[in-house]
Order: sequence, then structure tokens, then C-alpha cells
Amino acid sequence: MERSDVPSPAEAVGSSIVAAVSDSADVSVMPDSAIRLVFRKPGVFVCPSVRSLENSIGGVLQILQVPPQVASSAEKDAIDILVQWTSYASLSKLASNLSLSTSFLDLGTGQTVASKENKEPARNPVNTSGPGSKDSLSKPESYEIKIPLHQIHSIKKVVPALGSGTPYIIIFTDKGIALPPLYFTSGGIKEMFTALKSCAYVTRSEEDSNLFLINDTANMLVKSMTSLEESNRINGLERRDRAGFFSDISLSILGAFSKVPKMGRKAIKSLKNEEKHRDEDVRKPSSIHYSLGEFELVDDGEQQHAIELPQVEREAPVTAVEWRAAFDPNGKVSDPSAIKRRIFKGGVENSIRKECWKFLLGYYSWNTTYSEREALSAAKRDEYLVYKRQWQSITKEQEKHFAKFRNRRSRVEKDVARTDRDLPVFKDRDGPGLTALHNILMSYIFFNFDVGYVQGMNDLAAPMWLIMQDESEAFWCFKHYMETMSSNFDKDQQGMNTHFLQLERLLRCIDPTFHQYLGRVSCLNMFFVYRWILINFKREFSCDDVMVLWEAIWTNYLHPKFHLFIALAMLLTARGDIISQRMGFDQILQCMNNLSGKLSADDVLKRAEALFRNFDARTDDEVKQAVFVAAPRQEAET
Repeated sequence: MERSDVPSPAEAVGSSIVAAVSDSADVSVMPDSAIRLVFRKPGVFVCPSVRSLENSIGGVLQILQVPPQVASSAEKDAIDILVQWTSYASLSKLASNLSLSTSFLDLGTGQTVASKENKEPARNPVNTSGPGSKDSLSKPESYEIKIPLHQIHSIKKVVPALGSGTPYIIIFTDKGIALPPLYFTSGGIKEMFTALKSCAYVTRSEEDSNLFLINDTANMLVKSMTSLEESNRINGLERRDRAGFFSDISLSILGAFSKVPKMGRKAIKSLKNEEKHRDEDVRKPSSIHYSLGEFELVDDGEQQHAIELPQVEREAPVTAVEWRAAFDPNGKVSDPSAIKRRIFKGGVENSIRKECWKFLLGYYSWNTTYSEREALSAAKRDEYLVYKRQWQSITKEQEKHFAKFRNRRSRVEKDVARTDRDLPVFKDRDGPGLTALHNILMSYIFFNFDVGYVQGMNDLAAPMWLIMQDESEAFWCFKHYMETMSSNFDKDQQGMNTHFLQLERLLRCIDPTFHQYLGRVSCLNMFFVYRWILINFKREFSCDDVMVLWEAIWTNYLHPKFHLFIALAMLLTARGDIISQRMGFDQILQCMNNLSGKLSADDVLKRAEALFRNFDARTDDEVKQAVFVAAPRQEAET
């Protein structure tokens, strides 16, 4: 949509502005509530004529954080930040619309400013007459702009050359309507944007350096995906150039989300539609049945919030003796459920990990015999060689006419060269470890042409070689792992959409207070856990802890979506800091990435199990089912 720098007088004062300012901006302040003053700037003018400041109307621009209980019932989850301009003449009238005990808390000074007393608060302080109506034109002092932050698409900053005019901003709504210019006669535009960044995700448009996007979903996701790239390091080597990263994986996750053209915009539109209809997927927290008994208290800096978590203990790893005892004389596992429970609760000793993983990943069936597994391994070894020879047999001449092969091989080679280089088995660039990993990933490309190779698969394949130390076995274990993980790498990002949406619903059920906070800072898309989900927490824990974590997930002992409870357990470790420091998306993303290497797998698994048991016991069946409904699939590109 094209937007002019300065709207026409008709746009500036026309009746269309009434439609842009939603009735949901109504603030009926309850007693003892505090509207937080995020930003306040006097000397901001609106004028009917965009050519000069003659007949302009002086006033005050404010950014207000409204407590959830103050917002109208229809918008409690959405409205908490209001951008409001009020004329000087109507300030006293505005004060009279606020209830007796209402106060403003200045976040900068920490001082509370009492409002004017009022015995009969108005029901609707929004200027319903609207600019452009007879009332507002005959009484310009009644002019008022009030719009919820979530309805703002972008803000244009215009700073004329020195001496040639007054700096001003233009607010564009999510409907594409330009509000009247706001002229800053004594500075303050920079401070306004600084204040906005404290309560919203603000990014500069790539097309126009003076246009600032508010809570732009695409940019948020790109930043989260970039965090995956930035964590790729080779000992002492520089990070890859971001531009190179984005061009290298055009067939991968960025192909669906971060490209400007049609496909990416459709994906973003789909995500926004999902966010819009979240309330239709799961009932409001007030209607979810849960109770509180023995509390674990978390101080969030504003209040104490209690989540009932049962006591959960971990157990010792499964030993070689215990593992061998699980098989009958023919080699079948006597009680798969029992051994899965033990693996879930304690993991396995490293000496039996190679054999155990083959069962957990589905390479071996739990009811196969010794002889059946031996025959299967031989057949699978021959089959693996077929895929390996296919790509190895491509000649140089063929390669010249096979662009997709060249591109995929290039991405594999670049990613393999920087995979787990801190581990001895992958330390040597030309050693057997990285060579085998390269072969496994190239062979998988020819096994699964549809998926091919996407960055992140190297992280999933590396532990397979580390444990198996055999190309064929590592390949087949990786292949089975990808059967459960491949949707994470879909071009349309259906799998990742579903993870994000289900995690958001889960948070709403278990911790509605934290969920509400994330909604206020426009972070319910959950993009800040992108790296966690994409590669199953591979870069968040030590190598040994990752194995324990994966083993628990692979058992499917408690729930097939147990990884979401792990993500929630990790997220909640930072809950207090996020709320007390009023973090926005950038800060939350950094906070999540900074957890890498600081958490214990045992501690996280205990908390994840406790969260699951809380959810399972306190949530009714209808809500449980609704939480794990898949995200709607995006429309096919035409």
C-alpha cells in the first residue's frame, strides 16, 4: 500500500478518522487502578491545514499503559497501551472522565500523580463526534485522537530541513488510514520512539528509513531465526555474514516467512489470522478449571503468582544390566511401557545408548527378535549404499545442469564445517566425523527429495553419528528422527506454526497472568523460542544433557507433545525477569538465547513433568483437546 508523506486535508480531518479510532479505546477506570504514563509531551499540535500551523490546535501527546481490568470487556486481552493526543482545552474534561481515585504513575520518575476528582465519570471518553463533524469543526478544542497501540501499523517521521518547517509524525492504522499529522514544536520525537520501544517491537522499514513499523511480525520472526544462525560458530572463527545466510537458505524456513514477496506475506497474514482467532481456539482463562493448593511462588516484580506444581523426582539412568533384563530369550522387549518409563525418568547409561536409541527412534521395533534385527540391519546397510552412490555418481558435467544439487550440497558443506566443532569427534575438518556427517546429510537429500536439506538438520544428525559411529546406522536413526521433525522444515512452516500456537495455548492454561503480559507486549506469537523448537533444544544444553532430554521426548511416555512442556518449563524460569524488567520482543529473545548452557536437563525435565501433571489434573478434557489442535494450513500459493 502506498502512503504519501503528508495526508490531504480531507484525510487529516475527514470522517474516516472516526472509523480508525475504535470504540474499544473506551477507558472506564475502576477505583484504585493506576494508568501508567509511559510518555508525555506537551506542545504537540494538530492543525486542519497541513500547509501551515495557522489555526492549529495545541495539546499533549501521551502514551498510556492501561491496566487490563480498566479496558472494556471485549478487549481485555488486547488493549493496554493507548496513544492519545488531547487538546489543552479538553484536558480538564479528560480528567473529569476519570474516577475519583485514579492516578497516573510516571514510569520515568516513579512518582504517582493524582487525577482530578470526579463524581460522575463519563461512560465513553472517546470523542464520538469525531474530527470533521460539525461539532468538532465548530469546537476545535474538542478534537481528540485516541488509538490502541495494537491498531497502529506504522509511524512516519518527517523532519524538514533546518528552518523550513516543524517536525511531525503521521500514524498509519492497521486499516491503512493516515491520522492527522502531529507537529512537535519543541522536540520530543526521538523520546517518543524510545518510549514506544519499551512497550512494543519497533523496527525501521527497509524501504523507508523514516517509517517505523510497530510489532511487525515478519521482522520478529527473522530476528528469531537469525539467532539460530548466530549461534553457529567454528572455534575462533567469525560468524557468517547475515546476508549470506539469508541467500543460502532460500529454500528453507526463510523462504516461507521473511521474503518480502507474495509467499512470505501470505505466511505472515496466516499467522496474524491465527493470533486474531486465538480466543476462538481455547476458552478464556476464567473458564478453565484449575485450582491452587501447595504453591510454588514466583516473584514477578509486580505481584506474587502461584502455580501448583507437584513434587517430581528423577531416577538413576537405566543400566546395562537392567536393559538386558528387559528382553526375553528371543530378543523381544518383554514390557516396552515399563522400560520407556524408566528411560523417561532417568535416561540411559552411555554404554547402552547405541542400542537403546535404535528402539526409541523406530529403527528397531520393540517386538522384533535378535535374528530379525540382524537381518534388518544388513538390508538397511545395502539400502543406504544405494542412496549414497546416487549422489556420489553425479559427474561434473551433470552437476553443471543440476542447480538444485549444487545449491543443496553447498549448504550441507557450509553447515557441516561448523557443526559441534568443540567435540573431539568433529574437531578435525577432514576427519571421519565431519566426513560421515556430510555423507549422511547428502544421502538424506537423495532419500527425501521433497525436504532435501535445511539448516538445522546438521544439528539433529550430528548426535546420531556421535553415538552410532556407523554411517548406515546413523543415517537410518536420523531418517526416523526426521519423520517426527520434518514438519519443522516445511516450506509453508505449518509445523512451526502449530508448535507456536499450541505453546501459546498451553501457557494460557497454565499461567494466564504471564500469558496476559506477553499479549500486552505483542509476543504471543512465541517466535522467541524458534531455535528451541526447530532443533529440539540442541543448542540450549550440553551434549550429555541433550541426549537425556531427547531420550525423555522420544519415549512419548507422558505426552506426544512433551517437548512443549519442556519449552514452557524453560520459559518460566525467566518469567520473573521478563515481567519485572518489562521486556519486549528483543529483550525476551536475548533472554531466551542467554539461557543456553545455563540450565540442567534434569531440572528442566522435573519442572516439565510437574507442569504436565498440573495441566493434566486441572484442565478439563475439552480444553486439553483444543490446546493441541494443529494450526490452520496456509492457502496454497497461486
